[in-house]
Amino acid sequence: REVSSGEAVQTLEALRKSNAGKDVYLLFVGAHGEDGKSWCPDCVNGEPYAERAAEKNGLPVARVHVSRPEWKGESGPSPLRSAPFSITALPTFVRYSGETGEEKGRLVEGDVASDDSVAKLAA
Repeated sequence: REVSSGEAVQTLEALRKSNAGKDVYLLFVGAHGEDGKSWCPDCVNGEPYAERAAEKNGLPVARVHVSRPEWKGESGPSPLRSAPFSITALPTFVRYSGETGEEKGRLVEGDVASDDSVAKLAA
């Protein structure tokens, strides 16, 4: 599932409701262009690791696309940089409790591009 940054809160709640208490994940990445690639080089490297883990483990994941102008603050600060998400870098892969919605772990930037790190987050 792919959503815009403005849909992140609603998407998290919808994932929690549709997965009956199972932990859920949001993957924050740079939006993809017409060529299908993200403007964010770290996202290009990290996304395949998160996607493989999600597929292999049947993880409920939504990919939150962040435009370059939004991330760079060209129209004001991105709401993703403050609570409840507090994203400091892209990509960021976050695990949330399906019961409470509280964050249970996160991987940031290069840590997303590691099968071992992603497996630990998913375990």
